[in-house]
Amino acid sequence: MTTGAIRRADGALRSSICSRAAVPIVLDAGIGTASDAAFAMELGCDAVLLASAVTRAHDPERMAAAMRSGVEAGRLAVQAGRIPRRYWAEASSPGRPMG
Repeated sequence: MTTGAIRRADGALRSSICSRAAVPIVLDAGIGTASDAAFAMELGCDAVLLASAVTRAHDPERMAAAMRSGVEAGRLAVQAGRIPRRYWAEASSPGRPMG
């Protein structure tokens, strides 16, 4: 499944695929930048396989470094655990003037 297809898939389906797999999930297509790699890792993929996104980049060495950072960031985000999703705004600071 490419990153584009994963982005369109339902959230429950994405997590179900990655969490129930009996084998490691390696995303092999559709990754064009570091944010795609981070997103794949956040979805629960075990790894990403990179080729043309790095080799065809204007600066392949920098793109490889960016991809590594993206993978690490996505993995850390999963391990840290996100706050619950909300579908409305909620103040995160006190409702009174500060000072």
